[in-house]
Amino acid sequence: MAPSVSSYPTIGGSSLNEVIACIAVIDESAPGPGIVTRATMEGNWTEFRTRFPNRPFCLLQPKRFQSHNLLIPAAFDGIHVRVDRDHGDPALAVDWFQICDLEGMRQQGIGAVSLFLDETDSLSNDVVESMKLFLKRVSGAGMKMRDPIINTHEDWISPFLTDFGLIPSSAPSDAPSAAPTAA
Repeated sequence: MAPSVSSYPTIGGSSLNEVIACIAVIDESAPGPGIVTRATMEGNWTEFRTRFPNRPFCLLQPKRFQSHNLLIPAAFDGIHVRVDRDHGDPALAVDWFQICDLEGMRQQGIGAVSLFLDETDSLSNDVVESMKLFLKRVSGAGMKMRDPIINTHEDWISPFLTDFGLIPSSAPSDAPSAAPTAA
């Protein structure tokens, strides 16, 4: 599934928690007019962890800028790794699947992945082969790719403030049903 241009995939309630891994690929999120601020990112992370306290989050930063250019919230407890750019060369592709330990997550019951890719400064051209490898590995592991997101907002948290349209499972079929009421 090729990513589509979007800002927020599916806005919905926070009924799901640990069944989807969030992967953000962004080199910087410098504050500026119309772009995110440190306070925005801090607030977004607080909301993310409040709604999804155990949802896995992997932040991949293609090397060019320093970590402080990502406005990483002080309370960030996900994985953050600076990765090389492949510059369109398949031999230089970086295995994001391995770096984010998606195989380990899959073995723990994580069955879906959502990917955010920052589109500013043609970043997607610098990591195209890594993204192809990532999508191939996700598919090969039998994991479902949910709502890939590509945008230029430099906010790598808020696109994941969603349950991605997944509906929580209902009560088991052998659960007792409510007694009928008299009319």
